[in-house]
Amino acid sequence: MEKYIDRVQIFANKFGSISYIKAITDGVSAVIPAIIIGSLYTLFGNIQFQPYLDFLESTGIKNYLSIPNNTTMGIISILLTFTVAYNFAHNFKQDGVSAGIISVCSFILLIPFELLESGSKAIPVVWLGAQGMFMAMIVGVITGKLFVVMKEKNMEIKMPENVPPATVRAFSAIIPGFIIITLFLIIHIVLENTPFGTFPQLVSTLIQTPLS
Repeated sequence: MEKYIDRVQIFANKFGSISYIKAITDGVSAVIPAIIIGSLYTLFGNIQFQPYLDFLESTGIKNYLSIPNNTTMGIISILLTFTVAYNFAHNFKQDGVSAGIISVCSFILLIPFELLESGSKAIPVVWLGAQGMFMAMIVGVITGKLFVVMKEKNMEIKMPENVPPATVRAFSAIIPGFIIITLFLIIHIVLENTPFGTFPQLVSTLIQTPLS
């Protein structure tokens, strides 16, 4: 029995060391505090004790208890796509912050904006929360991988030696960022002309729905 357990542990360790899996695992771990904090506020607003619930309603506190959940779980996909790309790049000794920022830009680019009656455009918040987590992980991994590959191939703007390190990192991310965002823009355009319509709908149809 111990032999089989050892084999399972070896397999689990090898599986967990795969760069893609490790980036997702580390990325999810990084957003756990936000998930727990948001869940706690949801719990505080829904404790099934009628006098307590009546007190929250009468004082208006219940409305305020939903705000932290909206700013944690409500944007969990944005946080996740950043942390996955960050950890992927960081694990390869590359600039994780730049990779994370590019991933967030790419993630939002793939979400179809809605046109309001006022003429303004708005991002559907449904894809920023838990429903967009699969898409966030996919975008984060792809962004992180492409960013690392391009950086390792020196596809970057070189700056003089006397330039501050922060400025060097910023300019070195321009070419990879431009290419990655352009790639996701092409994906966005192509999917608009398919039955799926959008990348979120593609992920929902092919991955989330079968797993649910």
